[in-house]
Amino acid sequence: PLSVHRDPGDPEALFLQAGAFQSPADADNLKARLALMGVEASVQQVTLAEKGVMHRVRIGPYANPDQMAKVRTLLAQNGIQASVVRVKDGKDTKDVPN
Repeated sequence: PLSVHRDPGDPEALFLQAGAFQSPADADNLKARLALMGVEASVQQVTLAEKGVMHRVRIGPYANPDQMAKVRTLLAQNGIQASVVRVKDGKDTKDVPN
C-alpha cells in the first residue's frame, strides 16, 4: 500500500481526506475504490454540529509532504480530489480545501 506511517512521537500528522459522507455505505465504497488503486484508507465516524454524523475517508498518516503529494497526484489522476488535513494531538488543526 502507498500509506507511509509516521513516528508516533511526532505531534502533528498529515492525512489526505478523500471524501466525507453522511452514508457509511458511500464511505465504504470510496474506501474500496481506493484499495483497488493500492491506497490504504480508513473511515472515521465523526459528529459535526452543522452536519450531524459524517463518515470521513482518510489516507495516512504520512511521514513527509512529498510522499503525501505523490498519493494526492494518483488520486487526482483517478478523479478523486483529496484535501490535506493536519492532525495535532488527535484533533484536526487545518482542513485545506482543494
